[in-house]
Amino acid sequence: MCEQPRGGDAVSSPNGRFVAVGTVAFDLQRRHGACLEAGESRKADVFVRSITDDGIAYGELAAGPGGDPGAAEVDLSAGDGTPRALPEGTRVPEWALRDTGVFLTPHPVNGLLISVLKHT
Repeated sequence: MCEQPRGGDAVSSPNGRFVAVGTVAFDLQRRHGACLEAGESRKADVFVRSITDDGIAYGELAAGPGGDPGAAEVDLSAGDGTPRALPEGTRVPEWALRDTGVFLTPHPVNGLLISVLKHT
């Protein structure tokens, strides 16, 4: 049960309708919240990293057995906050701008790779 947000920075959708902190997310227009912590219905915490204007929250699952976190998306506009696991190796955007995702990838030699993907 989410009594206090766990982990992560506060994020919001570009239009400000959806906000999240760690494992807690809100749809401010509908006045509805979702707890994304592990429990009876889910095996791992979902830590929200970014949210689109449509209410799709992208996050990382708590580290799995290999220590590598998985990725998930949650449709906050649908209401139930049920995460959908994304394929292994999927990177979630650091920022969700209008129809655009911004991804950061650490590079062992050249520092940081910044990628921008426009949704068409």
